[in-house]
Amino acid sequence: MKAKKTYLKGKSVLIILVFTAINTLQAQDLLEHRWKDRLVLLLSNDLADPELRKQQEVFKGVKQELSDRKIIVYTVTPQFVYTSLKEMKKNRNNAVYTEYKKGTASFEVVLLGLDGGVKLRKNRVVKSEELFGLIDQMPMRRAEMRNGGIP
Repeated sequence: MKAKKTYLKGKSVLIILVFTAINTLQAQDLLEHRWKDRLVLLLSNDLADPELRKQQEVFKGVKQELSDRKIIVYTVTPQFVYTSLKEMKKNRNNAVYTEYKKGTASFEVVLLGLDGGVKLRKNRVVKSEELFGLIDQMPMRRAEMRNGGIP
């Protein structure tokens, strides 16, 4: 009986380690962007959310402006992380969603600056002009504009 308990305890520890490793890998995916890219996280409980769809449409029309500002858009649900509407990761415990989703709203937009800090959080569709205006006032973006894209 004692051997069975030890086996089950070991198995439980292994399962916890696997889930921790998966969550850490997701967080590291975002860390790879630090000091290279700005990230916009579209956090939604459901891919069919009308606000999420509207926000994605806003960004479809400004791809060059997003690129100029080194912005990568992620769509994040409790189970998935997508970039450019392509599935990147599937996990029951989505660490990115858990870390950045705040409040009870079904939809949020979060802007992460080059330093990885949260620069904007809204639970509504954000117009491209509002997003770009905020970014263009940031010191590192101003330096990029002066130096031809180099901070």
